[in-house]
Amino acid sequence: VGVPFDDLPEPRETAVELGGHLDGCRIGFDLDGSDRKAAAVVEGEVVFSEEVPWDPYFQSDPQYHLDGIRQSLEAAAAHLPRVDAIGGSAAGVYVNNEVRVGSLFRGVADEVFDRLVVSPMTRARQTGELVAPALVAAALVVEGFREIDFGAWETWTWDEVAARDPEGLARYRRGGEAGSSKAQYRLGLLHLEGRLVPADPVQARYWLAVAAANGDEEAARRLSALPGPMPAGQ
Repeated sequence: VGVPFDDLPEPRETAVELGGHLDGCRIGFDLDGSDRKAAAVVEGEVVFSEEVPWDPYFQSDPQYHLDGIRQSLEAAAAHLPRVDAIGGSAAGVYVNNEVRVGSLFRGVADEVFDRLVVSPMTRARQTGELVAPALVAAALVVEGFREIDFGAWETWTWDEVAARDPEGLARYRRGGEAGSSKAQYRLGLLHLEGRLVPADPVQARYWLAVAAANGDEEAARRLSALPGPMPAGQ
């Protein structure tokens, strides 16, 4: 359809300023067809920048994309004392933070692309089981999406927890000894990962086993995934 130029309606353009936030400890990443980029910033100063070649276009397994993105984020986070925010960009169409068209995922089959992805935490898995029947396939549980909410301690380093809230930390440890399965589970994780306390696989197994015996499903799952036999007496 052709119309004279003078008959065209007036343009309606809206400019929206995005980003520009550089305070705190932030990570930015960009996913391209031939490389992915990530940078870490502390109070506006770039402390890390990396560009890594990759070839996402015709990869049929979305784990390729997950592993690559995670590697870039972890590399940037290693240069920060904490992570306050993460921002990213990638080619495609996004509506309300949902990927509608992702050119980087063109090799992923539709039935996989549309699959519901959940973390292995109990409530996330249960929600996935309820929602998945309405979707193309069963929910996909991704172990790497595991999250732990530390409430008021969120974003603090463990040294900051010990310095800023020693009483809370003491209560946290006493909770495991008093029988709280959640505290027991988290004590097991602390010993497993060497946070706040020295890494101790024997203590990690002990606390995870106690939490599992008290009905904590996540502790039982983590315990069953540990290599090697259970030490005698546990």
